[in-house]
Amino acid sequence: MRAINKSKEQLTSEIKHLRQRIAELEALGSERKAVEDALRKSEEKYRTVVEISPDGIAIAANGRHVFANKSLARIFGVSSPEEVVGNPIMDHIHPDYRKIAKERMEQLIKRGKAAPLIEEKMIRADGTAIDTEVAAAPLKYEGKDAVLAVIRDITERKKVEEARRESEERYRNIFEKSPLGIGISSLDGKVVTCNKAMEAITGYTVEEFKKINLADIYEDKTAREALLVAIRLDGGVVNFPIRLKRQDGTVYNSLLTISRINLGGKELVQTICQDITERKQVEGALRESEMRYRSLFENSQDAILLTAPDGSIFDVNPAACQMFGRTAEEIKQIGRNGLVDPTDPRLLSALEERSRKGKARAEVTMIRKDGTKFPADVTSTIFTDEQGRQRTSMIIRDITESRRIAR
Repeated sequence: MRAINKSKEQLTSEIKHLRQRIAELEALGSERKAVEDALRKSEEKYRTVVEISPDGIAIAANGRHVFANKSLARIFGVSSPEEVVGNPIMDHIHPDYRKIAKERMEQLIKRGKAAPLIEEKMIRADGTAIDTEVAAAPLKYEGKDAVLAVIRDITERKKVEEARRESEERYRNIFEKSPLGIGISSLDGKVVTCNKAMEAITGYTVEEFKKINLADIYEDKTAREALLVAIRLDGGVVNFPIRLKRQDGTVYNSLLTISRINLGGKELVQTICQDITERKQVEGALRESEMRYRSLFENSQDAILLTAPDGSIFDVNPAACQMFGRTAEEIKQIGRNGLVDPTDPRLLSALEERSRKGKARAEVTMIRKDGTKFPADVTSTIFTDEQGRQRTSMIIRDITESRRIAR
């Protein structure tokens, strides 16, 4: 009886232990299910991230792609990831970068640490080369050593950077080699830099410029204020005439073209300065010469005609109008042939001499409006005007009275 009771006690203990074990297994099964659910959700999140990533994502093992997302297929110029998976990795690496890429993958697996971001050239399916940024890290894939790579196509960015670099280089060449003075300054007149031409025009070096304010180089402070107002209203000026002072205090005439620019996030002012002092002097001398010529032309007692070699007349002085008894318009209308006696044999020889030598002097017979003829001493010269056209001048003196006295 005692043995039976012991046997019952053992059975009860075993049943109790079995129930505890079942409870533990059930709890473990619930925990495993929770882990599996969490793992599944994590995988779904990972898969979503991989699929929507704008960057190409690839897994490579044993020298071949074993996984690729849609973005990588797009980067490589194929329609689906299936066209990438199974391909040798080196098929998509530019020949110039294959050695580097191979060594990098070997080091990744050997060291077991992620590699820093680098730039690599890769090849699309159509053979065109593209620029990429590649980040890579080692991992286990289906029990094998593998490499995870995130690939970003930076071809367009590189083109933009190259275009910007070329633009900056062109600007630098223009800045340094321009015969015009170019300077960069802040809005309040502090000089940042200037080119050699600006140094030559002003007499200031860059370092000397940085020690002064641009307000100091204006002859007239009120003119500078007018310039600043124009810049604020219009963002800049073109060929603004103003007088400035060189370092030695001498004043010069200049034309300023000013525009607001942004460099490195700073609002600055670019000034192009043209020294027109010499040009103003030449223009002044030209005006004086023109005034002297006009005074001589208008007040000469001799008739002066400006003509073309074919005999057409385009300018007449008052003495010519008085000599021929015609208005300036009438003289222009009839031309040289209407003023000279065509029967005078000396006319042809005078024209031939002028054509041969560029100038000639002769006595010929001229005709007034009323038909009377008179002897004239004519000096004619061929010249070229500012448009490059051939012109002639004729200075005509009525020698009727001198002939009468000589007789």
